[in-house]
Amino acid sequence: MGVFILLLAIVVIIAIILANITEKRATKLKAKREADYRANALKAKRDAEIRLVEQKAAEIVEFRKEFPVHSQNPNVQEEWEMSCVEHDDHDSSEQIERQKRALDKFVTPIMINYPRFHNTLFLHPSAMFLSSSHPYKLYDTSLMMCDCPDNKHRDLPCKHMYRLFYEIEHPRSTNLEITDIDSDIQLRFRQLSDNERLFFVEKSLRYHFQPLIPRIIKKDAIVKSLIKNGFFIIIGNVDYAPMLEKMTKDQIILSLAKRNVDGYKPSWSKVKLIDWIVNEQSAFLKKHFKSLVSINIHPSVEAWAKGISYEYDKRWSNVQQ
Repeated sequence: MGVFILLLAIVVIIAIILANITEKRATKLKAKREADYRANALKAKRDAEIRLVEQKAAEIVEFRKEFPVHSQNPNVQEEWEMSCVEHDDHDSSEQIERQKRALDKFVTPIMINYPRFHNTLFLHPSAMFLSSSHPYKLYDTSLMMCDCPDNKHRDLPCKHMYRLFYEIEHPRSTNLEITDIDSDIQLRFRQLSDNERLFFVEKSLRYHFQPLIPRIIKKDAIVKSLIKNGFFIIIGNVDYAPMLEKMTKDQIILSLAKRNVDGYKPSWSKVKLIDWIVNEQSAFLKKHFKSLVSINIHPSVEAWAKGISYEYDKRWSNVQQ
């Protein structure tokens, strides 16, 4: 009996030892599997990152065929390099995004000056752009800086600067109205105040696909300056009938009474009253509408105004569809 108990104890001890060995082996095997899984996952992640880097590099190489960031013109390249601290700045994801946006129709140039030599003097390229967020805001752009908030905040090339560089490297074959502008016009335009320049652009945007017809506007300081600097021209006399038609009959009668004009009957219709005033009361009209003037875009800048309007129309046509 004692021998049996001893043998049973030995068997139990051996079973416990084997169980411990099996458990340790299972633990090691589990740890190895987990380690292999982590290693494989890390390798897969690294491989994916490498593929992503290679894919992005390939995309950049392909994109560079369409949008190079090096100019064959040494003068242009020297100026362009001053816009970036490092060459690699152009290939960062943020800058690639700006280069792609530079090709968008929403980046609207109203003036582009290509680099050229004049009497051995290198004339630096520049451009003016309409803001993509505000239709009547202008940004003055060169290869080294731009007035837009993005360039001022980041001190790296913005989409306007990239668009200017692209235009220099790919001279446009259409809409020469915004690229072939007389230097005297450019000089006079840049000497205008911001409000005067924006007012001219705003009026130019109205002329695409329609004849340049006179506009009746208030002759304020901005309009006077634009007339003086040769951007607007006074065309004939003001057509007062549309101005009177905007008034009610009571407003017209009140205006006549204030200037002691008689000879009419209050019972007349508005149409008859307006005809009588236009035909017989020129003195009243000149006094009452003395602040108005009939203007048009000056012939010397008419082509440019149409070019600005064309660019703006092209920019917004798809949005409105």
